[in-house]
Parts: sequence; structure tokens; C-alpha cells
Amino acid sequence: MFALLVLADTAAERAGNIPEPIVAETVTDIDGTTGGEVEFDLTGYATSHVQSASLEVEWRVFSRLGVELEAGLGDESSGWDGDLRLGASVPLVHYRGFHLMLEGGARVLDRGTEQEPGEFALPYFAGARVGERFGIVTLRAGLDAELGGGGARVPLAGDLAVLVEYGPHRRGFAGVEGLVDGAAALPVTIIPEITYLFGTRLRLGVAVPIGDDPSSGSTSVGILLRATLELEDDDD
Repeated sequence: MFALLVLADTAAERAGNIPEPIVAETVTDIDGTTGGEVEFDLTGYATSHVQSASLEVEWRVFSRLGVELEAGLGDESSGWDGDLRLGASVPLVHYRGFHLMLEGGARVLDRGTEQEPGEFALPYFAGARVGERFGIVTLRAGLDAELGGGGARVPLAGDLAVLVEYGPHRRGFAGVEGLVDGAAALPVTIIPEITYLFGTRLRLGVAVPIGDDPSSGSTSVGILLRATLELEDDDD
């Protein structure tokens, strides 16, 4: 079955970059090679007891350096509060369909409420991301170390995503992500998701994060909506 997906539609023209997970996204596009690329991400997330929103700006300063700034606002029973996150990326390898990138980041301000899916439990992180396309199938993975305080278990996190492209020019993709964060209260998260690219710049996506703690049986189900606008250095 996997071989059929790899061979399917290999000659079709594809719109946009290599598929990127909605939740375990990279600081900048893992396959980006051009300095000056800018991306804006607007995200809303909600469960039965928490709501949050964030605005993220990604900028590939040079072909081998990217930075991000993300400001968030969240609401729990204690009320609304905000946080601020910074990140940087260094692409190392672009070989055919394979890409390798190093990343690191920090929460400068922390609202102290329940973490969103894909947000590290501890304030600082550093790790590696890989991605490769096989026809209409993309595999993405990451491994990170976390620093800056005590966690529920161990300060390591990892993620894996399988994404399958669909539609005209493969404008959309759907798939599932799996996240494990040893420092989080809910260490395991499974995330079905789907996105679609409208025009050449705007991508809309929806995901359903399902967090679980196998040791205690605690479970959390939420919904996450994201709008992504991509600009290049020659855009007005």
C-alpha cells in the first residue's frame, strides 16, 4: 500500500513547500533555501477548560539561518495571561527530498497555564528536525532536549508525522502526528489533521489534538485552527 502511495501522482506539479505538521511545526520551513522568506501563523486552540490564541512570525534571514517570534494569549480559570517565545533554525542538509535542520528556542515570558499541543513543557529547547517526501507521502520527525526547570518525567521530547497530499496540484494534505514529551503533564498526544492551500500564499488547517497520560488515565481533547500566510522577499 505504501509503495502505491509513493508512486501515485509523482509527475504532478505541486503547489507550496514540503508538507509541514500543523502542531509540531518547524521554526522556519525545513526545505526553504531563500533568504528573505516570511511567514505569519495565526492559531486558535480550545478545550473544555482552556482557550488560547497566538500570532507567530517566521523570517528566514539568510539561506542558513531562520528566526521566529511568537506571542500568545491564554485563558484558564485564573484568567487571561500572555507569553512570548523566541526561536532560531539552522538548515544543514537539502538532498533531493531529504532535509535536516537544527532548532532551538525559549519562552521569554510564560503565562503559567496549561501548555498547548506542540509547546514544550520546559522554557528552553534544542533539537533536530528531519523531513523527506516519497511521492505524495511526507514523513517528518524531530527529537529535542528541554531545559529550565523540573518536569513531570524526563526532559526529552520527540515527534513523528505522516502526511498525505491530495487535491489539484496537491494543494492539500492530511495525516496524523504523534508527540511524546517526557516533561509534560500529558506526555502523549495524537493529532489527526487536514490543511488546504488557497491561492499561492494562504493555507488553512484544522487539527484535533488528543492528549493522554497512560499512567493516570487522564485525557484531553481539543481543536486547533491555523491560518498561515507565506510571503517571499519579492512580494510587495
